[in-house]
Amino acid sequence: LEAAIRDSTLPGVARAKTLEIYLSRGSENAEGFLVELSSMEDDVVALEAIRRLLEAGSDKAAAAIGKAVQSSSDYRRQQGWKLMRTVDSPEMISLIVGGLEDLKEAAGVGAAAIELLETAKDREDFEIKQTLEAYESQMRLSDDPLAAYYPSLEGGDPKRGRALFGSHPGGQCMRCHLVDGGHGTEHAGPSLAGVGSR
Repeated sequence: LEAAIRDSTLPGVARAKTLEIYLSRGSENAEGFLVELSSMEDDVVALEAIRRLLEAGSDKAAAAIGKAVQSSSDYRRQQGWKLMRTVDSPEMISLIVGGLEDLKEAAGVGAAAIELLETAKDREDFEIKQTLEAYESQMRLSDDPLAAYYPSLEGGDPKRGRALFGSHPGGQCMRCHLVDGGHGTEHAGPSLAGVGSR
């Protein structure tokens, strides 16, 4: 089972499912193995290992989440910030405060900005609330009326966006807009082709 979980030629979802089987058998080295997996290149495997460390109450979980939010993978950073909502430790507070300060310097633009801000808003820690207020104050004072939307400029999921455009029952985007030069009707609204660059 360990060999299958480490096998990078297998899909991450299959390896994560194999990890579930592995853990159900009660290995003595489970924590060490999960720590190893939390640094794997595959996001699905690494994040599943981190979730399992959290579930087990491991003191190694905080460090694993810390590595996730500093990863080069947008998805891993996004999920890492989400996982921080439930972890009370000085390390997590420092990471969230540091993340907010970095976001303030970047004027709110970041691939995991939305997840970081949601996590910060859910936390009751004084230092996080104070840093979040400083960030929000800066955004309110911006001369750009679109500043409030900067956190959504990066880190989106194009596949999910396409699915929402084509099927959201409330939005019904396709009734008014055209995209990709042919999908939609463009009767009431402008074409959305290339909207991300405008």
